[in-house]
Amino acid sequence: MSRKYWIVALLILAIGLFTLAFLQQPAQAVGLITTITSDSPDPSSVGQRVTVRATVKNGDGSPVMCARVKVTNGTNTCYLSYNPPPNMSCCTNCYQYSYLAFPQQGKYVITDTYVLGGSSDAEPHRVIP
Repeated sequence: MSRKYWIVALLILAIGLFTLAFLQQPAQAVGLITTITSDSPDPSSVGQRVTVRATVKNGDGSPVMCARVKVTNGTNTCYLSYNPPPNMSCCTNCYQYSYLAFPQQGKYVITDTYVLGGSSDAEPHRVIP
């Protein structure tokens, strides 16, 4: 067979695999639950790094292929990326953490939201002088 035939065949295969992966992602997002499990230290000081820990899982208990969660305190934002552990195609109860800093004293609400929509969680946080 000609070289042109193989190039076209590989291109069609690549497009098919990309389409399959793209179409499967929204199905994974159905019923996705994000939960803030801790924010420490609480209370924190102005400018102090606060560790925010969160989990993400499917509501029906099925494994999560991957997810991206936005975590914000209204001033600063970070993103948590949940990917399967090495040598695995998914994770059942993904767990991740990130850091936020608070610019001034007062009461805040830390929220995490699944980037593609759906689940959200909120956690109060206090900053002292």
